[in-house]
Amino acid sequence: MPTVDALPFLDVSSAEYAVDDIAVTARLREHSPLVRTEVGVQVLTYADCERVLLNEQFVHGGAAVFARSLGGSATMKSKGRTLTGSEGADHMALRRVLQPWFTPGTVAKVRDHARTLTDERVAALGSRTSVELMSDVIGDVSSAVFASMIDVPLEEGRFLDGVSATLALGFRGDPADAPAIMGALKELRTYVEALIARRRTSPGDDLVSVMVRGVDDDLLTEADLHTLLTELLGASTDNTTNSTGILMWMLATRPEAWQEVRADRSLVSATVEECARIEPRVRILPMVADQPAELCGTQLAEGTFVALDIAAAHHDPAAFAEPGRFDIHRKGPRHLGFGVGRHHCLGAALARVVQQAVLESLLDHWQEVRLTAAPDVVRTYETVVHTLQIEATPAAG
Repeated sequence: MPTVDALPFLDVSSAEYAVDDIAVTARLREHSPLVRTEVGVQVLTYADCERVLLNEQFVHGGAAVFARSLGGSATMKSKGRTLTGSEGADHMALRRVLQPWFTPGTVAKVRDHARTLTDERVAALGSRTSVELMSDVIGDVSSAVFASMIDVPLEEGRFLDGVSATLALGFRGDPADAPAIMGALKELRTYVEALIARRRTSPGDDLVSVMVRGVDDDLLTEADLHTLLTELLGASTDNTTNSTGILMWMLATRPEAWQEVRADRSLVSATVEECARIEPRVRILPMVADQPAELCGTQLAEGTFVALDIAAAHHDPAAFAEPGRFDIHRKGPRHLGFGVGRHHCLGAALARVVQQAVLESLLDHWQEVRLTAAPDVVRTYETVVHTLQIEATPAAG
């Protein structure tokens, strides 16, 4: 069986890859579904990315990437369990504690809240039609939604948004980011301790109170509570903020799609999904071979880093016809941005309804939207939308 050394090499640090990773991986995929990189291997097809996610021989590699960013620091280590770092019975036990909060009723409430918040943000613009969407609307909506989920003031939601964005740097695997990450992690852990203390004094029906009751019911340990809450808050708003930014960026450059979905609101959900497919928020999902394994006919040693190239998978013609074409009527498999199988993102339904609610509100308020400047977008292991300057034409009436 071939080894990793026999695979084609992908230089992820090259200028060509930085400019157009989709084109680079498309050429390589014609020769092999799996390529080697400086740190391990990278999977380029939809089917094989899905297989890895469903295969228990492979585990989430976020901790390994963070260790590189922090130079192997033990600061990330904890006695408590996390969703991404647990498997089997441990993982299911954690999900069972959290699942009661993620009910259809809760999801519906979050959707209604996100819609109300967006309406308020647009109303606050007054007669302004020149809008910087990320700061004027989208960012604050995501922060406010999550703040309501844990029953804290908006200012704390904004704080968590900033912490979440800083901690996400850990997935770059760059030791230069260590000081910022360590500072944000220290702030977050201090915040978590204070928030838990508040909920013990004044419990409610929010997500944190659900977790505290999990300790009282012997479903979680005290260490679990702290590490799990740190994990959830650290990934709280940043992903939804940027996913919604991507959604509006895609539509602001496709006026025909904006008009079509504005005329037929049954297309809102499909539009959100297609935007997430063609421009994924998560471009690279880190995994690790937990034992010796075979992948795409190649033998992998235990501990091999396996990067799932979600962006390449979403442009795999074996999974999506004409993958480079934006099509809100597309039929086919779901995008992989939320994972599949045992590690499917617990908050996927919430993230989707927030995006749908924001879009529905803006479709009602604005007849047209168009970019007035090149958006400040950075693509690395994820897609980050820093600014999105648009001109909005108010809807008649």
